Amino acid sequence: MFGSLPSFWNDIGNAVWIGIIGFLSAFIVYLLSARLTKKKTWLRFIGNLLALVIVIWTIKLLLDSTGAAGVMVILGTALTGAFALGSETIASDFVSGIKLFASRPFTSGHLVTIAGQTGVVKDVGLTNTTLVSYGNKLTIIRNSDVVTGSIINHSTQPMQFIEIQVTLPVSQDLQKAVSVILKEIKESSPEITDDRYMPGIICGSIVRDRWVMIVYNYVKLMDLTCLDDEKTKLMLTTIRALVQNEFVLGK
Repeated sequence: MFGSLPSFWNDIGNAVWIGIIGFLSAFIVYLLSARLTKKKTWLRFIGNLLALVIVIWTIKLLLDSTGAAGVMVILGTALTGAFALGSETIASDFVSGIKLFASRPFTSGHLVTIAGQTGVVKDVGLTNTTLVSYGNKLTIIRNSDVVTGSIINHSTQPMQFIEIQVTLPVSQDLQKAVSVILKEIKESSPEITDDRYMPGIICGSIVRDRWVMIVYNYVKLMDLTCLDDEKTKLMLTTIRALVQNEFVLGK
């Protein structure tokens, strides 16, 4: 029994060296794929898969060549990683990353709203998705949050829906107000001829003796700043139409 200890410790040493070389190689491949494929999501994904293959191959080599010693090294590494990083969370994000790669609801360069965040997709990795949000800020979102939440891809449709809210005293002529607002919006967007993307107004409630109007339109979103710009433009157009026709906006 005791005579086998030197051999066991020798196997431990071999297992450690194999593990260091294998896991370090996987880490290097992961870093290179991150640096060299910044805007090519599918190449980044392949690089991450290659790193995973190296890890799996390293584990197999450890088990085949060092037996019980390899098992101890693998368990030690797994336990350390689990406590340090949270294996359940990483596994969930990893599986979600595969789902995103398979379904491809968005790719790099798309303007999206995911997990309550709006931005341009910079990168879709195995465990997280990176957006460039307002103010050129990087927003990193876990893939599990992306998959479980709603996904709005603003770049997949030719026109996007926007809306604003305005109010008028109930003493004002609502029918005339609707007419002049729609006329002004259509005149400011003569390029929109498709009946599916015509502007409209919804007057669904009265709050404190005021009509509550939802004014909506369809616009082309070219980049991240367009969303707020177009909403501002719609608001100014609506207010201009009302003021020019002598509507009273205040109480």
